[in-house]
Amino acid sequence: MSRTTPELVQSVDAPHPFNQLSADLILCTADLVDFRVQSTVLALASPFFAAMFALPQPAATTSISCVLCKVKLQGETAVIPVSEDSAALELLLRLVYPILKTHSQIEDPQEMVPALLAATKYEMELPVQMMSERLVALTPAKPLQVWGAASRTGLEDVARQAADALKASWTPQANKEVLTLLDGLGDMAGISAGDYFRLKQFLGGGNVPTLLSPGPTSEVDSVATQAPQPSSPFSTDFPGIDLKCQPTSRHGPPTPLFAHQVMLSSRSSVLKT
Repeated sequence: MSRTTPELVQSVDAPHPFNQLSADLILCTADLVDFRVQSTVLALASPFFAAMFALPQPAATTSISCVLCKVKLQGETAVIPVSEDSAALELLLRLVYPILKTHSQIEDPQEMVPALLAATKYEMELPVQMMSERLVALTPAKPLQVWGAASRTGLEDVARQAADALKASWTPQANKEVLTLLDGLGDMAGISAGDYFRLKQFLGGGNVPTLLSPGPTSEVDSVATQAPQPSSPFSTDFPGIDLKCQPTSRHGPPTPLFAHQVMLSSRSSVLKT
């Protein structure tokens, strides 16, 4: 019997603004979508990426093998494979980039879960904060779904607020079956039996100090303890500082601020010009 060699699957470009040729880094997702990004933006948003970029980089002629997408350095542009799919990465990057944010992108608690897990993995505090606040805003209308998303991502405060909202309308007499509570959650992947048990105790009037199970210590956590933490968003620890902003003051020369032209240009058309 002859064996047919499968064709090499080619990656596709992500939508605007993650298809700009001026980007200096490509993130290739699990479903083979190339996100062209600025390493400076990632370094500012993520100590994980900042520590990665601080490591010695391969030469421009070096090839990097990658399951599925056969990664290579495309000229001067490095390609990094990531385990997230394109939907999760796009949401995460849109929250990180200095572009307009809309609530329509974060309406479904379940769809936020992969992006929240990725934000935690890459130590991106801003997306975690923004999505946590959005989950709280959705709690009155979707308390059970918000609790499920918080349980899957380890957000204790969000889970508590969702549980409080759920308890306000909870009627044990109308829910004799234990599994009735799970209606509407669908796939229970990522929600432990302990999380469910403590929620049931809480709804029944029990004193539950914490609703969620403690998460396991991951390799990312150990890397985070070693990664340098910038003390200021205007720190010079990041690579590529190329602009000095000198404020004016009537009380003597103030301390200058060091920044990145790419960040200011992406936010202000006047400064870009």
